[in-house]
Amino acid sequence: MSRIYLIVIFALFTLQACAPEPVLRLKSQAEKHQTSYYQGVEYVYKQKDSIEVIVSYYEHTRDLFAMTVEVFNNSDEVVRVNPARFFYKAYRGIQWNEDALLNVEYAKNPERKMLAIDMELSRQRADQKSDDVWFYIAHGLNFAGAIAAETPEEREEAGENLVRTVVYHQADRDEFHYDQYGLKQRRKVWRLDALRITDLLPDESVRGLVFFTTNPHAGLYDISIDLEDLQFDFWFRQIKYYP
Repeated sequence: MSRIYLIVIFALFTLQACAPEPVLRLKSQAEKHQTSYYQGVEYVYKQKDSIEVIVSYYEHTRDLFAMTVEVFNNSDEVVRVNPARFFYKAYRGIQWNEDALLNVEYAKNPERKMLAIDMELSRQRADQKSDDVWFYIAHGLNFAGAIAAETPEEREEAGENLVRTVVYHQADRDEFHYDQYGLKQRRKVWRLDALRITDLLPDESVRGLVFFTTNPHAGLYDISIDLEDLQFDFWFRQIKYYP
């Protein structure tokens, strides 16, 4: 009987491991007069002291979710927009309750993300140079072994070692170039698409993506756009869709 229970438990764990993850989306909780749609995207508008902020949900990735944030400076002063100051409060459930607070999380800092990527690119290049040195050493030893071989068996083994060394090294270089390309593409997103620290002059605006760490247990986010002297709060419900 205990064996049957173990089989059932194992089957349940197997089914759970193979189950698809839920698809996450954010839905604004703003009043209707504060929202509008364009090409299927919902935009939420708020204004304080001649500063207007427009926020829309962009997408969830594996561990992050992205918001599009646009700031208009209609004042007579310079306004600093620094996404590293933006943050959210995540709550359990779909109704605000102070006791349901899960965590407070600041937005990702694009400058730090690009620095981290540059450091990883440098580390990979250094590792590849070391691998190249070891390859030439091994290749030279194998070549010397092929020359010094006295029997057909020794020459065949040395030839196989030469081929094996070249194939492994080429595969390693292919993986290196693939990793470098992926990192450079990620850096391009942070450089071109992400909202970066900007001083807005009067009548100027800026727009870009802001990334936050996803809390899969959150049902509600209070996303705060902190512009030093002003703070704009946008409430979004996190909805899970199960395939």
